Order: sequence, then structure tokens, then C-alpha cells
Amino acid sequence: MKDYFPNLAMNLYCVLVLTIWLAGQALAAATGFSLPTNGVYLAITSWRETWPDTNTPVHFDEELVWAGFCKGGKAHLWYPIAPAYFLKVRMFDAQGKEVPKTLLGKSYGSQFDRLRNYRTTRLASTRPEGSYEENHGQGSGGFLPPPKDLFKMRKAGTYTMEVEMQMFRHVASTSVDDWAKNLVQFSPIKIKVLKDSDD
Repeated sequence: MKDYFPNLAMNLYCVLVLTIWLAGQALAAATGFSLPTNGVYLAITSWRETWPDTNTPVHFDEELVWAGFCKGGKAHLWYPIAPAYFLKVRMFDAQGKEVPKTLLGKSYGSQFDRLRNYRTTRLASTRPEGSYEENHGQGSGGFLPPPKDLFKMRKAGTYTMEVEMQMFRHVASTSVDDWAKNLVQFSPIKIKVLKDSDD
């Protein structure tokens, strides 16, 4: 299975070119954003050679990418390499019914509430600098699996996927207590996902 998280020993952070298009002040259907937390926010969209227009949902078999941005400055964040600690995922169908997770999907966020400090699990680094607008959609982050790998999407339709991430904001301290105080749990990011045929 493809490794969606960088090896900390090989690479402390990966920098991705993440192009995200906004239509005025409205969030694009294919792209989701968290609310800012102390100026820092996250975005998730699909990874494509040709980027979609703002009204095109992510396709259910497309790999996803996430990136961080920082309004009015820069930040240094450390995130768990293991998805069990890093993020939680949920999905709802067009009727608002929760979609069952695959075995892989169930592993994402299984230890989410046990992340206490930087010693809990191995971490990787990302350095958001500037807002989305300042960076023209380019940010640092990483990959996520296609929605179909995380959820049992058996019927055609448009789904809503929610991703909730948590990271530590870097502090110049070796105290685990200081790091524990700087755990940022971002608001859920919502993206639209399209499945165009039944199984």
C-alpha cells in the first residue's frame, strides 16, 4: 500500500504545489477549508494534472492533497505521521446518512484522542507561510488516499466528506507540557465527492 505520509528520518516536511481555485469569497465545491486557528488554516482538494473548475466535485477515486496556510505570517507545525493520530474522517450521502468506513478508513483517527504531546508518536513538519491568496494556492502539506479507499461508496451520487486534522504548533521548548498546550485541532474540512455509477 502506498505510504501517504513522509518518512521523518528522510524528510522532515514535504512541499507540494497545491493549486486551489476560489470563486469570489465562496469556497469551491471541490475544495474544503478549515476555519483559521490563530491565523493558520488547512485546505484539501484533489490531485490532478488539470485542475477542476470551482464547481466540480472531487471524484471518488482521486487521490487527495492537503496544505497549510497562515494569514499574516508563518507557522511551524508538527503533525503525526500515523493517520491513526493525525486525522479523523467521516462521509455522508445525499440524504445525510453516514457512509460506512472501509478497514483503512476505520484506522484513520483510531488514536486521535490519545495524542497528548510530541512524544506520543512520530511527527513530521510543515511550514505554512502566508495566506492562500498570497501564495496563489501553493502550500506545504501531504497526500491522502482517494475517498473510495476510506469509505464503502456503493451507490452513485454526490457525497460530503469531512476531514478533521490535528497538529502541534512548534514552541522553542523541550517541555512536553508546553507542547501539549500547543495542540491545534482544526475544524472539520468538508469536500464534495462524486461517484458516477453504482457498484
